[in-house]
Amino acid sequence: MDPVAKHILQEGSLPALPTKASQKRPAPWKYITLKGIALIVILALIEWRFAPPLWVGSHQIPCLPIKWRPCKSKGPIDWQSCEENPKFFCGTFEVPTDHSDPSLATTTLSLTVIRADPSLGSRLGSLYTNYGGPNVPGAMLSLMGFGESIHSLVGGRYDVYSWDPRGIGRTTPAVNCYGSANEQKAALLNTVAERTFSITSDPWSKEGRAVLVQQQREALAIWQMQATICNQTMGVDVLKYMGTTTLIKDMEYLKNAIDGLDAPINFHGGSYGTIVADYLVNMLPHRVGKVIAHGVADPVMWATKHFETYAWLNDLLEDAEISYQRFLISCHSSGHIRCPITTSDDTSWKDIRDRVENFLEMLHDSGGMRVTGPAGVRRGLLTSGMVRASLFETLQYPATWQSYTEKLALALGIPPSPPGVQNLAPLFAQSIQFPLDIPAGAIGQEDLTRLAVSCADAIPYDKDEEWPTAEGMVDALLAGALKTTRTFGGTVHLLEQHGGCQFWPKSDTIERFSGPWNHTLQTPMLVVSNSHDPITPASQGRKMASRFGDSARHVVQNGTGHSYLVQPTDCYAKIVKGYFEEGKIPNHETFCNAPEADNFPELGARAEGDAAKLALLPWRAWKMV
Repeated sequence: MDPVAKHILQEGSLPALPTKASQKRPAPWKYITLKGIALIVILALIEWRFAPPLWVGSHQIPCLPIKWRPCKSKGPIDWQSCEENPKFFCGTFEVPTDHSDPSLATTTLSLTVIRADPSLGSRLGSLYTNYGGPNVPGAMLSLMGFGESIHSLVGGRYDVYSWDPRGIGRTTPAVNCYGSANEQKAALLNTVAERTFSITSDPWSKEGRAVLVQQQREALAIWQMQATICNQTMGVDVLKYMGTTTLIKDMEYLKNAIDGLDAPINFHGGSYGTIVADYLVNMLPHRVGKVIAHGVADPVMWATKHFETYAWLNDLLEDAEISYQRFLISCHSSGHIRCPITTSDDTSWKDIRDRVENFLEMLHDSGGMRVTGPAGVRRGLLTSGMVRASLFETLQYPATWQSYTEKLALALGIPPSPPGVQNLAPLFAQSIQFPLDIPAGAIGQEDLTRLAVSCADAIPYDKDEEWPTAEGMVDALLAGALKTTRTFGGTVHLLEQHGGCQFWPKSDTIERFSGPWNHTLQTPMLVVSNSHDPITPASQGRKMASRFGDSARHVVQNGTGHSYLVQPTDCYAKIVKGYFEEGKIPNHETFCNAPEADNFPELGARAEGDAAKLALLPWRAWKMV
């Protein structure tokens, strides 16, 4: 690790946050970067036969025995059968680090593909995917089952490609500011970066606001510390190429090598992947074919507004409370055996809501509850912010609802636990960012991979523009996100970091796409929303489809959860298959009102495929935007 960064971590010698009068962008050229040494060390340590373990937050993606081989040239890919899943092929592909000057250097993308099934008919082309994040390793998630799901959804007659975008997963260079996940753990353990905000019963009161301001000050200090470390250890000359604009150029370069110059780019994007879709169809409107954007986030605000205003959260969280309500209603109607946080005494879902809210307030008022647990597991304090964060993550993926309520019921002391006895350890283990033991060499740092992308895309601060203060940011939360959702409005901006780009190393020499955002397309794209999505509401999909006019169709499927994590209804699956196989275009606003899947099934009735995904799921990989 860089000695200056290590000194900052160990001695607490981070410079004070600049005052309002003195806030100016840092001068990255003042720092001597170690990117050359870091890259040599990383390449020297890579073992190409067995990839090193990858950590996403507190969860390890299983080490896959895959031949991750470098390409012999920038052309054909040396595809090898993926030993983890023989339906897939794995490989790597070199792209120019700077597409405007390919002679400078190359970046190596980690890829997977599942081929078209010849038994279903003739091959119809290639489909490229992005699962979101922007810190999600696409190649890995494909192998974990989601690649097969999309392959089946579009009819099975496309080769479906996924890759780890720049800085992410096993693509090199990866974002590795600290040197290891353990180094970051030492810096962030038990800070607000792990806890998220703790909220009083009345955050709008003078006392409640003061609690939030103090936590926001801590968050700003951490954001500045991490940006400083990344600038010192990686530097702007590496980090500036991590943005979505460069991702689109990588996709086009990859498509040209695989399919040729004349083939269209077909694409499926979910969550942040809808931002990728928006960039794609507007940067390359005459080169795209069929496109799905599922679970829409607004790219206009992403690219033209400062994240630190928290204005984007107001739109993203529009349906968070109603989604939570649907979760509680489903729980209550399923009964205690299938959803153990409800009891026979509950008369409605509101009783469950009140029980959980009382627990959260108790955690705040007490400063957190001690989790001692057995030897070999992490001990500490379970805070209200941690529980809000894990609960919000659970809402996004309905397949996890049942298992999460089992852990929450133990923490609430609901039988079959002994009366009055609370077992906090399982909920604590799910709610922390860092486990007790992280293998040496694990990189982690998924929050920084996200930041590398979002800050590369973000509009830069003007030279004389004042940076946001803790007080101003909290007032924006109180006037916006917390009014939109009292339960989660003080959580998401840290769970999915919305801020800190004022400190991040920035470059004025890299291209950053900022519109226009309404190009005419030869084939209308499908913009897809779930009726109740806690982080990308249907109104955002409707707004995107309206922006494109006749070049887009909005499809809403009945379901609670985030983007493609909701099981497709038969109605939606029929629309997608017809679109990709026959070019059928649905009406401008189509609603699939089929019943959603049972998210609290009979015990042991969870589909085998879902169980396999859950067993491998790196929990915090689902951080969205």
